[in-house]
Amino acid sequence: MINIIKKFEHDNNVLIGVCDNSILNFKINKKTPFVSYTLAERTNPLLAFDKTKSIIVMATPYGKRLNFVPDNKKRAQISISAAGQDYHTKSRALLEKLMAEINQKTNYKIFVDTGPLNERALAKKAGLGFIGKNCSLITEKFGSFVFLGYALIDIFITPTQPAISGSCGSCNLCIEACPTKALSNNGMDPYICASYLTQSKQEIPERLKKGMHYIYGCDICQNACPKNNGKYISEINNIDLVMPEFKFLKSLTGKQFKEIYGGTAMFWRGKKTIMRNVGILEKNEDIH
Repeated sequence: MINIIKKFEHDNNVLIGVCDNSILNFKINKKTPFVSYTLAERTNPLLAFDKTKSIIVMATPYGKRLNFVPDNKKRAQISISAAGQDYHTKSRALLEKLMAEINQKTNYKIFVDTGPLNERALAKKAGLGFIGKNCSLITEKFGSFVFLGYALIDIFITPTQPAISGSCGSCNLCIEACPTKALSNNGMDPYICASYLTQSKQEIPERLKKGMHYIYGCDICQNACPKNNGKYISEINNIDLVMPEFKFLKSLTGKQFKEIYGGTAMFWRGKKTIMRNVGILEKNEDIH
């Protein structure tokens, strides 16, 4: 079984770990945005799928090098995590493909980003990496530019390895770079994280608007991390993919917005919120 998993990992350029069904141990400082599950639901695999015997955790890389020449046009910025195909779709398809290759009469449940269990805690437990000061999973091969998903499965698979040790040491570059000061040595305040702000439909305080540099997501802390240096799997040559012009975005009808961004992770938040963010970034640019 583990040979099938390792071959799949190699052939598809992903990271895969396996852990048992015991309760997860991780610290939660605050209620996580967009998550309605209780602490018990976020830590107990059996509450998500009562037949769970093993958990397969997959990290799918998305690091992309920006390979284009900036111009003088007024442009917005989109996180590279939202450039191209929606990662929910891609990661789920890979997990489904793996389940087919395991090819046993198994029952399973797959979750990508919307499941009850804390994915970073699962990934750490499965030996895929450690949790950095940017509060992201940092892997040796792909840095923190990874999407996480998992499959709860009703057969026992020998756990791959214990959680690896790792540390950011004395490095505080992500904390220093964070534009809204959401990061600190004590963790993260998710409700002032710039990425969260771009997705929130709530009114954003003026002091936090000044720290917004993206219309969806934010890559600033990850770009500052030395463990992400050179961890690219592809490159982006089209500037419009991640830095569309303000005037272009504002010209889009609802139908056009769906046609262009409907297959991306950004689309779930809706045109109204994204256009609000466009207005904030335009104002910030005028100030600077």
